Amino acid sequence: MADYPIAIVGLGSIFPQADDISEFWSNVTFGRDAVTDVPPAWWDPAEHFDPNPLAEDKTYARRGGFISPQTFDPRAFGMTPNSLDPVGLVQLLSLAVARGTLADAARGREGWYPPDRTGVILGMAGVSTTLIPLAARLNAPALSQTLRNLGHGEDAIRAFRETFLDSLPPWTEDSFPGTLGNVVAGRIANRLDLRAANHTVDAACASSLAAVRAAVDELLTHRADVMITGGCDADDSIVSFLCFSKTPALSPSGRVRPFDTAADGTPLGEGLGMLALKRLADAERDGDHGRPTAFVRLADLVRARDGGVQPVDAGHRARRTGRPPRRGHRPAPHAGCRLPHAPAPPAVVGGPPAAVL
Repeated sequence: MADYPIAIVGLGSIFPQADDISEFWSNVTFGRDAVTDVPPAWWDPAEHFDPNPLAEDKTYARRGGFISPQTFDPRAFGMTPNSLDPVGLVQLLSLAVARGTLADAARGREGWYPPDRTGVILGMAGVSTTLIPLAARLNAPALSQTLRNLGHGEDAIRAFRETFLDSLPPWTEDSFPGTLGNVVAGRIANRLDLRAANHTVDAACASSLAAVRAAVDELLTHRADVMITGGCDADDSIVSFLCFSKTPALSPSGRVRPFDTAADGTPLGEGLGMLALKRLADAERDGDHGRPTAFVRLADLVRARDGGVQPVDAGHRARRTGRPPRRGHRPAPHAGCRLPHAPAPPAVVGGPPAAVL
């Protein structure tokens, strides 16, 4: 990239307490902590939490990053409402973020990118939000037999089974693709008509960085002219908490303290962040002034070393907020990772949270 620099011409995101890139950057700038206690819609600490790390089938952590409930209009992406239930949340939200990233780069222009030369490579890790509920349906026979062994009558067992299955998403033709991580990129390419390379990368916690590296390679080898890349995760379920609790990797205090003697682990977080990338020479030629005063060069972000920008954990259904900075709280220094003209803090947003429809 020293000889052929890459320009970031567009950004898009959904992160905890930040429904778009401006709110996210404001949270970073003013040092807001977006890690919270688990919201009731995710899972119930009374059922699943125990401070003892050795407690069976319990997690000793109950804090993480949780993104706000989002409104999703399937018609905007040529999808039918009855096809959504078995589709993982990360696939739906990724469609919205990808479209927002392209719109951010467009700056109101039509036809700014060639679909046949535009691709999408995203970092993915973890399981789909629908895989465990779909698999749970297969436990119905064993549960029914357990009730039978305990002496319950067939009428009661039949009523239990019907109620249990009604609480879970059904198996349909959309179920299998709805659980697959690679379909996150494929669905974006299909619905937004992006015809260059599309795939996902699973490198565990380095997945988004591996995806950016692969996307840059597509540009430097001229297999594509525009690439959408980044990372996506929308599963702070109890299953994820149990997986990390039994490793054990989660912080009992629920606080992130990198390089600190008091560090005791990490919390989990959900979130989706994407970049629109072009070769810098092409961006300058095409007038893609992606940021207000200058391009953000990818190499400049990689070179930033003095830690002025702190990461904000990612998340999923929590209340949408946009709190102004606390009185006397100064913005964190931008260091070498500064976005030109960082937006002002968002106003407080009222009203009930939206839902995935």
